[in-house]
Amino acid sequence: MKDKIRSWLHLALQTLLGTFSLQGRSTRSEVIGWFVLVTLLNAVLLALASLLLSGAALAWTQIAVPAATTLPAFALLVRRMHDIGLRGWWSLPLIIVGFKNLALDAISLTAGWGLRGNIEAVTRYLDWALLPAFAFAYLLVLVAPGTSGGNRFGPNPRLASTNAPPPTSPPSAVPGT
Repeated sequence: MKDKIRSWLHLALQTLLGTFSLQGRSTRSEVIGWFVLVTLLNAVLLALASLLLSGAALAWTQIAVPAATTLPAFALLVRRMHDIGLRGWWSLPLIIVGFKNLALDAISLTAGWGLRGNIEAVTRYLDWALLPAFAFAYLLVLVAPGTSGGNRFGPNPRLASTNAPPPTSPPSAVPGT
């Protein structure tokens, strides 16, 4: 159990370190581990915020916490598409829906629910138009296996140990041996 938790934490750290990197590939395990960890972290942080904060501070915290985990998720989705062998643009429906939801939350805080309702009345058609692409991209990210071996986006991340350079032996103390 400890090894599994340690492995998921390693994958989450790997995702955080790759926040601004759209290069390379990410595995299904990295995606699922990231979203499980982020969901748990969001739940704990928002529960603490609801106990300690109120009013506008609580409302902004309820936007800031998910927003802070969204940027690494977008880069992760692009790298996951690379693992499948597709360009990162295939993750665009997921990114659009994520940004739209964050923007609507911010609008409801700053301008009120009335403006948010007016915007949602117009964007509801966009939601229906994006639904098939969103569902397809979401299923790809979670279900599609990555390409075996290297592809145009990099080496297979599941074979990271075989892609690493071999360890070098320490220099011999005796010259010529």
